[in-house]
This record gives sequence, structure tokens and C-alpha cells, in this order.
Amino acid sequence: MSWNVNKLKEDVRVLYGDELACLLEPTVRSFQWRLDFAHYHYNAAIREMEGGIGERDSEEVVALIHGIDGENALRTYYSAQRRALANYVACIQSIHALSDTLAHVIYFGLAMALDKATRLKDRDISLYNVWSKLSAVPDGVNLQVLLKELREHPEFRYLNRLTNLTKHRAIMDARHTVSLVEGEPDGFRLPSFKADEETYPARWLEPVLSSEFRRQNVLHIDIGCELNDILAKRLSACPP
Repeated sequence: MSWNVNKLKEDVRVLYGDELACLLEPTVRSFQWRLDFAHYHYNAAIREMEGGIGERDSEEVVALIHGIDGENALRTYYSAQRRALANYVACIQSIHALSDTLAHVIYFGLAMALDKATRLKDRDISLYNVWSKLSAVPDGVNLQVLLKELREHPEFRYLNRLTNLTKHRAIMDARHTVSLVEGEPDGFRLPSFKADEETYPARWLEPVLSSEFRRQNVLHIDIGCELNDILAKRLSACPP
């Protein structure tokens, strides 16, 4: 299943006019770009570490870290690690931004600003606030359920806490780590951290990002298709 964003933009234009369609256009584009950015930075991080490690296996990486391959090789490894982390941080922030950008798509797509009961100040348009306001949208029941599924998942909350910590307090000291478990790939290890009185355990970064991105992407499509269905029904209800 795919989400026809061109149909979304055209239906908003027909229902609500050019002004609202012009607000929607860059928001939809930004949502699509954020998806691409998340992909790009995740893959760029992997490429950086592949360049820094070369053809070495896990045991050879341990030897590298202990300086067996010389200062230049060690410097190349640590430089690749820093660049990879920069890309992972950008990936995390892009995934985090997707939800609030999607909230803007819904807000503009349903013309929620036209109704006092669902109107929000620009700075208050967020996933949570749009989800809350959908209670006042009669045909938004299914959409609200989908948004709840998106935002109340434990991995969504985990990445949300991690992103806010990284943005406002300190970048997580995640480092490329050689796995000591047979069959488990090497990768970046996120240290444990505490946020909002809750302690989050240390975890491997790559599986967290890849699995949560896939989960969210499926829901993004479901949410977009539901948004399109709402607009299609509103159009069909309009007098000829």
C-alpha cells in the first residue's frame, strides 16, 4: 500500500482553496525529505564505519583498537566513528521530527484552523496536540486511533527521550563496540541514561533505529491513507 500525496494536495485545494493548499505543500515535501534524510544518514553512518574498519573481522578490530595496526589506522578508525555518530544523531533527529511534521500535514489537510474547537497556535502544532484535538473532529476517529498507536509505542517514547536528551543536554556517548556474543554483529552501543525519572538500559543503536523506522513508516502510510479517505468522503458529500 502507498500514500498518494498528490491526491491529498489536490483534494485540499478543491475543498479549502489555494491558500490552505499552499500551506500544505511545503509541509508534505518536508515530510518526504525527512524520510529521505533518515535513510541517508543511517546508510552514511554504516558506510563511514565500513571505511574505518576495512576488511577487518571482530578480532582484528579489537587488535586495531589496541594499536596493533599503528597510529594512522587507529586515527582513521576513530575519525570514522565520530563521523558515523554524527550521521546517527542526524538520523535520530530526522525520525523524531517526522511525527510533528506529519501532525502539520494532518492539521493543514483537515483544515483544523477553520474550526475554533480544533484551532492551534502555530507553535503548538505537534503530534500530541493534533491527536488531542481530533476528538473534536467527527470523521477523525480512526485517524486518532492510528496516531495513538504511533505515539504510545515504547520505542517511540525511547527515541523521543533520547532525542530530547541529545538536543538539549548532551550528545550520547555512543561508540562502535565489538560484540562479545556469538552471532551478534558489532555496532554502536548506546549507554544507559535516565530521563523523566525513568532509567533506560544500554542498547545496540542500529536495531533500534531500523526497527522503529520501519514500524513508523507502516503507520505513516496508514495515517496518510486514512487522511485521504476522510477528504474523499468530504468531497463526495459536497453538493455538485
